[in-house]
Amino acid sequence: MKILFIAADTNKIGGIEKYNKEFMAALRKSGAEVYFVPLRGINLFQKASFVLRIFRRAIWKKPRIICCSHIAFSPICYFIKKLLGIDYTVNVYGIEVANIESKLHKKALGSARFIIKLFDRTAENIVKQIPEAAEKFISLPSFVDGERFYIKEKPKNFVGKFNLKNSKVILTICRLSFSEVDNKGYEKVIRVMPEIIKQIPNAKYLLVGGGDDLERIKSVVRELKLEGNIILPGPAKDEEMIDYYNLADVFILPSKREGFPAIVLLEALACGKPVIGGVYGEKSEKEIFNNKLGYIIDPDDQNELTKSIINILKGKAPKSFFDASSIRKAVLGEYGKNRFEERVGKILELFKSYKLAIVVPHPIQYMVPFFKRLAKHQNISLKVFYCWDFGVQTTFDDQFDREIKWDIPLLEGYDYEFLPNWSPKPSSSFFGQINPSIIKKIIVDRYDVVLVHGYAIFTNWLTFLGAWISGTPIFFRGEAQLLRHRSPVRQFLKNLILRPLFCLFSAFLAVGTKNFEYYRYYGVPKEKIFLVPYVTNEDFFLEKATKKGKCRQMLRKKLNIAEDAVVILYVGKIFGEKGPGAFDLLKAFEKISKNKKAFLVFVGEGKEKLILERYCQEKEIKNAFLVGFKNQKELPGYYSIADILVLPSYTEQWGIVINEAMYFGNVIIASDQVGAAYDLVREDNGFIFPAGSIKVLSEKLKILINDRKLLKKMGDGSRERIKNWDYAACLAGITAALATLKRKID
Repeated sequence: MKILFIAADTNKIGGIEKYNKEFMAALRKSGAEVYFVPLRGINLFQKASFVLRIFRRAIWKKPRIICCSHIAFSPICYFIKKLLGIDYTVNVYGIEVANIESKLHKKALGSARFIIKLFDRTAENIVKQIPEAAEKFISLPSFVDGERFYIKEKPKNFVGKFNLKNSKVILTICRLSFSEVDNKGYEKVIRVMPEIIKQIPNAKYLLVGGGDDLERIKSVVRELKLEGNIILPGPAKDEEMIDYYNLADVFILPSKREGFPAIVLLEALACGKPVIGGVYGEKSEKEIFNNKLGYIIDPDDQNELTKSIINILKGKAPKSFFDASSIRKAVLGEYGKNRFEERVGKILELFKSYKLAIVVPHPIQYMVPFFKRLAKHQNISLKVFYCWDFGVQTTFDDQFDREIKWDIPLLEGYDYEFLPNWSPKPSSSFFGQINPSIIKKIIVDRYDVVLVHGYAIFTNWLTFLGAWISGTPIFFRGEAQLLRHRSPVRQFLKNLILRPLFCLFSAFLAVGTKNFEYYRYYGVPKEKIFLVPYVTNEDFFLEKATKKGKCRQMLRKKLNIAEDAVVILYVGKIFGEKGPGAFDLLKAFEKISKNKKAFLVFVGEGKEKLILERYCQEKEIKNAFLVGFKNQKELPGYYSIADILVLPSYTEQWGIVINEAMYFGNVIIASDQVGAAYDLVREDNGFIFPAGSIKVLSEKLKILINDRKLLKKMGDGSRERIKNWDYAACLAGITAALATLKRKID
């Protein structure tokens, strides 16, 4: 796998530079082909050269992903992704993302494929500023080189040089910066030294480091008259670090913004020294410390700081603090080089995740939860392309015969884009969605696979074209089945078009049994078909179903329906081929409408709703209600009051209302033209009747109304049957299909 890595010059001395150098080395060791582009300086020419070299490498090497070592470089990666379709990651450390003021940097960070964090607190801080980044984090903490840092005797030359014989040594190694004095906490240690010395007269504080705050700290030491107990040797050379650590009896870094595992804490632990760190909110603090390797304290609490140091120096801390070998073993096990390389290997596997594009007509309320789950899957990098903004913008729907805008969020939790629609009359018809830009998106963004929903709109064919030009595999998902009668001429034409078309697709994602049979009829081999069932928003409806009792009582009272009455429910459009079915239901109900314990409720709109209303008036059917269109948040209330859902359609590719109603324990009666019936309706939860047979439908309704025990038993059967028809099954199907792809990850 080719990886482009951009960073400051890693030959410079510094924690971030060292971290990125080791990151690259571990990527190479794991088998990646890493191309490194360093920033060699900060003047205008050097910056321009840096950007040009990045673009040149990106164009010619065509990396799978770009590793961006700092948020400062992230806008470059953002524009490369826009232009060349190459994903990127961004490393974040702490202070640099404490308050991201630039909108461009926020956008770039939010658009990254992954954000690689050292500390949990850093991630929490970013999410407060960029909520959409919450699912993007990967943990890659620093590591300590156990071959470089190890347990040894106190170096005699340093003991003599700093007059430390018989002394209890407190050690801090850090940069002494005026801007960082409150964060690093070294002055806090100096200020509690008088109290420590009272109890431990031979205590000495060795503060190693250089910087613009060194002279001020010297004056603080003089002011407190601590020249004999505080030693300021200046910055340490690399080869001296191990000697400094082994001089110490305790290492302390009471920082506010540098959580465990800060590198100096790891190095001290590798040398077998107990440590004191500042509370930073890290999960790893509790996991590895737990009062075994040192203390985690509130840096601003002087009493806690003093007590922690004294406890260790007096030997009153837990015994494990003084078991140098165990301390070293524990830290190397979790933060040694081998563990670091193991983590990098796992990250490399994530870089190999499938880039999946999904092209759908518009945001659909029961598909969006599936997209959210796909977006969270670590082996899938998802982008959804919409051809039309129906559902998120108020739009007139001809079939509902009214304006529609869904009342639940449809654009959260996944990456999406609305394609410019060139159609003069946007709609669900073939030429209602014309989005030529999809061709460029598929070619430039280099997806591993594109999933297309159906072939009934023009943009689907544009997507096929873009995929064929770029050699991108196509997954096909549709709803079609063979239940509907077609004329010989139409069937001949479908055979003529679909058989060769289907030969070009890599996999077919069947929504159910009848859809599976449809693909088989047109010559698709079984091994290319994967079940990715039609599923509704299970979390939403399950939650509402668990609270249905109160809602049921309130809505029944509002409609003047007795609690012991049987409610028959219809949910859907009252239009076209669904209209006659709705009328059949009303006629079937008419036969039993004299039963005062039975009610019929129609939820839906359409041009044929008036016909039903007139019929109710003419026939004086008083226990039938036509309540009109109900949005997603209102719909669960009607499933709650219902006992039976009837879907009497003359043609229905699936029928998602069946899924929804089953969560509420509704018994299902569906016509034999409803695709969902053959997967979700069995003898234990409902009936299937011949479409158009008013007599049979009426008989089935009678059976349920007159047998309350059967009604309850079948309702329980619905709840049980829907349990496994869920998004987990969808994910299993699509990941199985992805596993069949032969990819060249270069």
